[in-house]
Amino acid sequence: MTTRRQLLKSAGLAGGAVLAANIPFAGVRRAQGQDETIRIAIVQDMSSVYGLLGDLHIKGLEMAFESVGNEILGRKIEMVVEDTAADPGTGLAKAKKVLATFKPHFFTGPIASSTYAAMKDLVMRSDTIWLLLTQGAGAEDTVLPICSANAFSVTWNNWQLSWPFAQWAYKNIAQEFWLGYADYNWGQGAGAVFKESFEQAGGKIGGTIAPPLGTADYAPYLTQIVSAKPPAIYCFFAGGDAVNFVKQWRQFGLHETTKLTCQGFMIEEEVLPAQGEDAIGTTSVLNWALTLDVPANKTFREQYNARYDSDPAIYAMIARDAGRVMIQAINATGGTDTAALIPAIENMTLDSPRGKLRFDAKTHEAVQSYYVRETRMVDGRPTNVVIADLPIVETPAKACDLA
Repeated sequence: MTTRRQLLKSAGLAGGAVLAANIPFAGVRRAQGQDETIRIAIVQDMSSVYGLLGDLHIKGLEMAFESVGNEILGRKIEMVVEDTAADPGTGLAKAKKVLATFKPHFFTGPIASSTYAAMKDLVMRSDTIWLLLTQGAGAEDTVLPICSANAFSVTWNNWQLSWPFAQWAYKNIAQEFWLGYADYNWGQGAGAVFKESFEQAGGKIGGTIAPPLGTADYAPYLTQIVSAKPPAIYCFFAGGDAVNFVKQWRQFGLHETTKLTCQGFMIEEEVLPAQGEDAIGTTSVLNWALTLDVPANKTFREQYNARYDSDPAIYAMIARDAGRVMIQAINATGGTDTAALIPAIENMTLDSPRGKLRFDAKTHEAVQSYYVRETRMVDGRPTNVVIADLPIVETPAKACDLA
């Protein structure tokens, strides 16, 4: 398998993140001959606020493809990576470039929902299968399904995460919450869905803090929480923002007065080492946990640890599942024809480290289990432990019906 990562490394340019190289892919044929490579484009943040997440996506995809010898049905797998740097304009330009020159059979990315909004119409109109690795909903409304025939969410959306957790939190944590989130589309959606569900259950939202994406100093926001002393708060932060927020939360002593809850990205395995004991006691919701007692999860952890000498995070797991979706769909259809791959994906079930995964034919959203987790010390380090299962729910289709 040829990857942009390998091309950069051989040129002496590879660092901690994979950056896009301006390497032409001239003369690529669309005919599906046995010698044609299976082309996969990854267009996402590899160097900015979500660069760590992007690197984990690459690792997960590499694991999936190496498990089949980097070829499917005798056709070699080729990946290229383009770095959006979490910038919508850059993301759109990179998507245009890769679709025009590389002509991928599968497209993954981006990470930031604002970048998704910039490129979504272009990718939806393309002749490629789009597997979303970090979000399953649009930036304008991160609750609605993506609702495009060629696009599938391998992940989650705001409704699936925040709605059932708000109902659980009302019954099990407190009847009054504050909200805290990075002030961009996904964070706003996380807060809006939790608020609607929590208030429907009878709860009260006492206030909101909404720092900009990429905030380094949360003091002006945390002092509001110190003054109000709410019993609990529901948050969304990720990547470097999550590390800074959780550490400063503890520095302000808020762990002693206010229960910290969140979408699980805020205290996921890739940021826990930097957060350390400051994350202990946080309650979160996500569709996976490192300690989840599922046979496929045990196998995944062992394989990842053997390859990378570390424990996996959810982003690697999601990308590995996306690679397995590609493999299973190509094997089922005997090729890379988009029209044949769509029903094959709609009808598949995947035995995933998160549990069973399938796709809603009406919306192409993932249908899966979600778990309430608590961050505890396990074997001398912070780890997320499942404390409750949430009901398996499908995203409300609203105006979407692809079936």
